[in-house]
Amino acid sequence: MALSVAGIAERPARAQSGDPLPIGELHEYPERYHLHQVIVRGTARDVRAFDPYKLPAGSVCYGAYSFRLIDETGALPVIVMGMCGVPIVKDPDVEDGDVLTAQVTAHAPGKGTFFLTLDGRQMPFSDTGEMQGVALNIWTDSDRDAAASADDPAVSQTLP
Repeated sequence: MALSVAGIAERPARAQSGDPLPIGELHEYPERYHLHQVIVRGTARDVRAFDPYKLPAGSVCYGAYSFRLIDETGALPVIVMGMCGVPIVKDPDVEDGDVLTAQVTAHAPGKGTFFLTLDGRQMPFSDTGEMQGVALNIWTDSDRDAAASADDPAVSQTLP
């Protein structure tokens, strides 16, 4: 997929760098970051696994969970969408209290992510009036420690 020069210029400068973005900046400029991929870092809290759900197109998805990522500037609800079409039973890959870095797609308030319960009801994963993130990759500090001890700097959890 090619990205036009105009598209690159329009992206927020902080979204382009590999440095974590303070969560408070997402809240301060939600429209600027809407649908942009950003790196955030903090502590996972309120980890919650979801029952299987349906996408609007009809696929059933499994293994989804959410958590709040908290740094010194704020909190961001993050969802891991799970795997669709593959019935699996698994615990979330993140535990309450994990310090982690995540690459997320930011969703401005009122433009957040939702899914359908198996009986067809629409269900947001968090308050629709707040900034949200959909996880693309997650790295915990324990992943980084394991990678350093194995001399493998590329260890991360790439999400479906």
